[in-house]
Amino acid sequence: APLHLALMDIYESRGKFDDAAAVGRSMIERNLEPVRAHFALARLSQRRGRPGEAFNHLSAVAGKMEDQPAVFSEGDRSEIQVRMVQTLMDADRIDEALSLAQSGGRRFPSDVRFVLRRGEALLLQGRTGEAEELFRQKLPAVKEDPRRAVQVSDTYLSAGARRDRAGKVDEAETHLRAAIRWNSRNASALNYLGYMLADRGARLDEAIGYIRSALEIDPGNGAFLDSLGWAYFKKAEYGRAEQYLGEALSALAQEPAIYDHLGDLYRATGRRPLSIEAWRKALDHGAE
Repeated sequence: APLHLALMDIYESRGKFDDAAAVGRSMIERNLEPVRAHFALARLSQRRGRPGEAFNHLSAVAGKMEDQPAVFSEGDRSEIQVRMVQTLMDADRIDEALSLAQSGGRRFPSDVRFVLRRGEALLLQGRTGEAEELFRQKLPAVKEDPRRAVQVSDTYLSAGARRDRAGKVDEAETHLRAAIRWNSRNASALNYLGYMLADRGARLDEAIGYIRSALEIDPGNGAFLDSLGWAYFKKAEYGRAEQYLGEALSALAQEPAIYDHLGDLYRATGRRPLSIEAWRKALDHGAE
């Protein structure tokens, strides 16, 4: 079985996802460590953007763990159920995610992740007040333990990112602002909100302020520098845009989005050959 799993990893690393999946299915058919095989297939399905398929594999893992109570710990079972909740949300099956998070919280009351995932599901249903009340009731240590506020902040960030990907930018902005309210040093939330505003060409000075705040917390972060460069591009301050996009590229030389942004910048400043070269590099590095 270890050789089969290693072969799955090799195929996956080379982008041969169908071959990797075939190896995993063969393991299950031959009863070769089916728990590990289903888990590996769940990870592969997530990477392929198939959360429903990933959920099915994780459900199989959970079932087999129940059949072997002496082999798997409560921590193992809790971890799988948390992942199941996550994949349901990824599949936009929010009602089911909420129900599973509630049952997980009852079964594993010491695992705070079920409270956080339940809260995120409520946020995605538009039940923000209930989510806030849940966090304050079920996480009473928020005031005493700063880690709790960080966890709630990250939950709002996750919900905001999901709403943004769904095209619901007003809801996304509300959740991102809540993430910053819970933890003013959540650099990822500051950057996300700044980039989201900049990408829409909205309130650009405000967007730049958020991104600069993120960089004060995490100086040299390539993704944040890219956001700042993009915000200045949207503001038509091309000199500053090129400066920060160049710094971003120095930090993240393999990131296709930076090449894509540079291509737009070069086109806007009349440097067509450079724009074509940048866009070609974006494609070479995996841009779609």
